[in-house]
Amino acid sequence: MKKIILSLTLLLLLGGCADPEAGADTVREHFDGLPGFSAHVKIFSDFGGSALEYELDYAYNREGSDHLTLTAPESVAGIEATIDGEDSFLLRYGSVELDDGMPALYGVTPADCVYWLLRELRESEPLEVWTETVSGVPALALRYESIAEGEEITITRQVWLASGSLAPLCAEVYADGSRALLLTFSYYQEGAPAAPESPAEPEAQPEAQPESAAPPAE
Repeated sequence: MKKIILSLTLLLLLGGCADPEAGADTVREHFDGLPGFSAHVKIFSDFGGSALEYELDYAYNREGSDHLTLTAPESVAGIEATIDGEDSFLLRYGSVELDDGMPALYGVTPADCVYWLLRELRESEPLEVWTETVSGVPALALRYESIAEGEEITITRQVWLASGSLAPLCAEVYADGSRALLLTFSYYQEGAPAAPESPAEPEAQPEAQPESAAPPAE
């Protein structure tokens, strides 16, 4: 009997089977207690009939405001945004400021997608949790779903976190089943909430692409 129990335990370990509920709890606790991080994110936007690529530096500060700076394409490089809660969004370019610039549909634009992804990781219960390999990196994958307030649009977010460190590798955002955004984290560093000076060099992560980058099952 002991041999049978031991064999089953080994099968579970070798098969990579994990308790999804335990994984979700670990993710929530990790990001809820995180004091800050800095990241460089590449974003492919395919929403509203046009495909565009952006890059930005993002600084998260648990005790203050989030800050992002667009770095690409050149036409928008230098535009900054400060996010202080879901109802406060300040756009800035040089000396020009635009207050209350939060997009009407939360979380499906390059400007606020990282903020809302973090909100999901910190506060929400995922619908699904599974393990997967992303560009050779073992990852924990989570799928979240919500209804956009006042829009009756289903927003689905899938995010892949590196197993162990829980560093974000990539994420996808869907609006009513159509992919709107693909996010790739090429740099991620937890700690002091300051944007990296050179995001491509220190601890750079490989270009992360989930093996199952398909619309979520209905």
